[in-house]
Amino acid sequence: MAESGFGRDCCGVAWQGNPVLLRLLGLCPLLAVSDRVVTGLAIAILFALTMLWTQPLIAMLRDVVPVAVRLPCQAVIAACGVTVLHAAVQAALPPLAAALGVYLPVLAGCCLILVRAEESAWRRPVISAVRDAVAHAVGVIAFMAALSAVREALGHGTLLRDLELIVPGTGWSGFQVLPRGWRLPIASLPAGALLLFGAVLAVRNLIAAGRDGPAVRA
Repeated sequence: MAESGFGRDCCGVAWQGNPVLLRLLGLCPLLAVSDRVVTGLAIAILFALTMLWTQPLIAMLRDVVPVAVRLPCQAVIAACGVTVLHAAVQAALPPLAAALGVYLPVLAGCCLILVRAEESAWRRPVISAVRDAVAHAVGVIAFMAALSAVREALGHGTLLRDLELIVPGTGWSGFQVLPRGWRLPIASLPAGALLLFGAVLAVRNLIAAGRDGPAVRA
């Protein structure tokens, strides 16, 4: 029963309570590299690992750290995790580190990670903090997989382009999903990321409004 409840939590966060769509936090590093599935999923997974490092550790320290220094403490914890991940990616996958650029180190100051630490990790036991971190990580990964797939398909006409960034030596150019003349170049630009994100947000709000029923007018 506990596992099934946890699965429902993850599914609920993935759409209805998706932290990216609901809180509109941490968008800069996520949207910036979401023009390809490979880079979009890579930054989402690194975000998830940062949250899974930060939340439990803060929960373990919640009775030790004074309230006055909570914010700098959680910032240092997140920065330590991101620094380790950054060094690991640079050592193991230099092309991926170059493709992610400055947006990987920027995760250290991601507002979403800091907000979840304040709202969950400082107030809950370790197991509960881990469950919260996993649920929100699943939501971010699901959102990034969908957004990156749409942007890559429309902007480049492919899926899984540049797979060699994470599997060196493959020379993989991706699945061709659209004819060359049917591409929409703006989808691969920053403006395209914002437009598609706005469209997803509008659809989510329409679905939520339909589920809740029409507003009562005086």
